[in-house]
Amino acid sequence: MSNIQVLASSQLCDKIIARPTTNFHPSIWGDRFLHYNISEQDLVCKQEKVEELIQVVKKEILSSNHDQLKLIDNLQRLGLSHHFESEIEKLLEQLSIGTHHQNHHDLHDASLWFRLLRQHGFNVSSSIFEKFKDAEGNFKKSLITDVSGLLSLYEASHLSYVGESILDEALAFTTTHLKAIVANSKDHPLSHQISIALHRPLRKTIERLHARWWKEHEFVKKFPFARDRMVELYFWILNVYYEPKYSRARKLLTKVIALTSITDDTYDAYGTIDELELLTKAIQRWDINCMDKLEPEYLKTYYKVMLESYEEFEKELKKEELYKLEYAKEEMKRTIGGYFEEARWLNEGYFPSFDEHLRVSYVSSANVLLIATSFVGMHDIVTHETLDWLSKDPKIFEQQRNHIPSTVDCYMKQYGVSEEEAIKELNKRVVTYWKEINEDFIRPTVVPFPILLRVLNFTKVADLLYKEGDDQYTNVGKVLKESIAALLIDSIPL
Repeated sequence: MSNIQVLASSQLCDKIIARPTTNFHPSIWGDRFLHYNISEQDLVCKQEKVEELIQVVKKEILSSNHDQLKLIDNLQRLGLSHHFESEIEKLLEQLSIGTHHQNHHDLHDASLWFRLLRQHGFNVSSSIFEKFKDAEGNFKKSLITDVSGLLSLYEASHLSYVGESILDEALAFTTTHLKAIVANSKDHPLSHQISIALHRPLRKTIERLHARWWKEHEFVKKFPFARDRMVELYFWILNVYYEPKYSRARKLLTKVIALTSITDDTYDAYGTIDELELLTKAIQRWDINCMDKLEPEYLKTYYKVMLESYEEFEKELKKEELYKLEYAKEEMKRTIGGYFEEARWLNEGYFPSFDEHLRVSYVSSANVLLIATSFVGMHDIVTHETLDWLSKDPKIFEQQRNHIPSTVDCYMKQYGVSEEEAIKELNKRVVTYWKEINEDFIRPTVVPFPILLRVLNFTKVADLLYKEGDDQYTNVGKVLKESIAALLIDSIPL
């Protein structure tokens, strides 16, 4: 080898940067969702059929039929209740102030009445279940054979508040006997439904289980180190708000969560600490002139896309709505600051305390950023008061802190406990946080009900993605594949 070759080789080696790269698997969906072929005639025909069915169902809801509650429950499970909001609200309000519950001597009916009203924020008393206890204060043994009632009571118990012992007892009682039914009576007609409920109760279940923008920006080509999860991201957002009236909000939030995913991977799996420091400072300044100071080229590209995307959002909003976007932009800056702090810890080999980890991961989880962004496109229902409420880190966000896997490691170190003990303690906290979420829905609510529903829906998706300790978003597994297929591929025949 010549001296010139050696010199050239040496100079090339000096430019090679060691990066903490992670090999994420590519999208499993390809271009499947880029096109939807349907003729104008077929579309009009389907819309007419839908409108016809809506009118039929409205009449059913307003009738005095005994099955009204079951109908409402089914509509909610199918994600169709937004077509009947006023009718459902009117009926439930009537049921909440009357004496209807006193006539519920059937466990299934009483539990369904209780669950639906609590889901809608009516503070009905759990004392309705006292009638199902024996003289010793235990749930009656005769209830064990009422499988439908047990399942309904199990679902109702997940709408409990902190300190409601009767619902804690109901959960323990029903869980024990429902598990026994699944184990010993696999042929029971409700066995499959029970198995699903034991794994994911309705309170934590997502109801009704814009790729071209992603393609146009060539994100996969420009950021090959990042996760290509556009379908999974859209599934996430579609479950935050599936209602047609939130179409604008859905499009905007999908773009922001896609940018956030790339940002997360840049800080967590690719950028060097020097690069990330430059990028963080540029983000805090939010000035296109900062782009010239960014190196290497991928940072310039990222920064340009980020700023241009928010400029596009501004054009889509009315002047009086821009304050919401400014708030969301500040949350993006705060989130990226959290990403950098975690990157700095890793670079310095620093292991934070549990409390310190919670403080930073609460920001870097991007939950507040995404929820703030979800409010931007929701028109007039979001006000300055809504954002003031959000800025105070309300309790309803607490549950999401414990979905960060490294939380377990920090808890183990700070308290000197085993992994099993740490997980057990964190799971206890999660149970309490779900109860606090239920309490936040008691009417009158601090902020409008639709606002709280966005937070609840975010929490449901997080629970789906991270419940088993696996990151279903990074490593798309069976649970997420089946959920996406059920929502976006497998149709429900009319």
